Amino acid sequence: MDEEDCFIAYRQLEEILDSFDLEWVTEQVDQTIREGKNIEENQGRNRTEEYSVQEQLLLLINAIEQAVVNTLEIATEMSRFLSAQELSQEVRFYPSDEREGDFFVFAPRLLEERISSARELRDYLNNLRFEVNRSVN
Repeated sequence: MDEEDCFIAYRQLEEILDSFDLEWVTEQVDQTIREGKNIEENQGRNRTEEYSVQEQLLLLINAIEQAVVNTLEIATEMSRFLSAQELSQEVRFYPSDEREGDFFVFAPRLLEERISSARELRDYLNNLRFEVNRSVN
């Protein structure tokens, strides 16, 4: 993939994340990109260097995998644990100490569909990562 292809892919992934209210993933990657990559030089000195467009896309791919795919694996393990302990399979996560307002419900019955989608997403991300790495090397 050339620079233009990587730039387009980055923007498309960014739009997809935004449509699923996951803009925070892109914001964190953008922050990492603004900070630049740390390069160690001789005598313990460091300098920063800009990420290439390909590296920026790889950062986003990795962030999506961490935020979406890997968190589902955690949820699956949590479901197995709760089931093995014969505990309630529904867990509510609140944004603060208060028990009012918005909350996220972890419900294992919803995992099956999400697991299938996560596998497809992981395959897509791995294929995209392969194409980017192939163009860099």
